Amino acid sequence: MTPVTKAIVNSSLVVFLAWQFMPYKYMFRHFQVSEYTIQRGYLHTVFTGSISHRDFGHLVPNVGVYLLFGKLIEGKCGSRHMFYLSLFGSLAGIAAVVLKEKVLVSDEDVGKIVPKCNGSVVAGALAGAVLAKYPLTSFNPLRLKHSIANELFMFPMFIPVVFWLMLEYYMWSQGYVEHIAPEAHFAGFLSGVLYALRYLR
Repeated sequence: MTPVTKAIVNSSLVVFLAWQFMPYKYMFRHFQVSEYTIQRGYLHTVFTGSISHRDFGHLVPNVGVYLLFGKLIEGKCGSRHMFYLSLFGSLAGIAAVVLKEKVLVSDEDVGKIVPKCNGSVVAGALAGAVLAKYPLTSFNPLRLKHSIANELFMFPMFIPVVFWLMLEYYMWSQGYVEHIAPEAHFAGFLSGVLYALRYLR
């Protein structure tokens, strides 16, 4: 596993375990993000929120994206671009969250804002970058040794990207937004597209 991808995966797993065992008050304060957390000076949540997953269903697809797309991007473009792409996705995610809360949440409802786990913003940035630059690059999820079997199970990279987008849309349309922020995920995706078109070869 490539270095930055490995760091993101391991950090996500550690934070997920922390959600299971650490006091919720501590985790809410330091591993979820919103306009409120930024205003209170918890600026680190821009980044800690980007590797934060409270439940297994949130963690698994994102780790799958990190492993699949992260290895491709870091392998082709290097760890520096992988790091900057992840950073860009995190910043785009918090910008989307704050913008939504500023525009759509009234002053009377501001106390009802629930800080979000933004674990999908990095996954979104990776998915966007892959779709922009490497949509037809092939991958084999089964890694079979036989050459004919390998050819049968080769898929272009845009297929898992489309699947990720469909999953995100489904979660948004079904109202699974209690502690996740779909607007941040799609902002991360767009940031990945823009970064890839500008900087990746």
